[in-house]
Amino acid sequence: FAKKFTERIGKLAGNMPGDHRKNTIGLTARMSKAAGLAGCGEADPEVEEPRYRIYYVD
Repeated sequence: FAKKFTERIGKLAGNMPGDHRKNTIGLTARMSKAAGLAGCGEADPEVEEPRYRIYYVD
């Protein structure tokens, strides 16, 4: 009983939102660093400006 109880509590604790949030923040940081290393944030002179813009209103 004690072994199954600790296994189930461990699984339950692993599914808490805080853990997912921490993993998401780490993944976002790694992705943004990789994008910076790849030069994805720099403007490409050969790419035309979009013909329309999307504006968000609060």
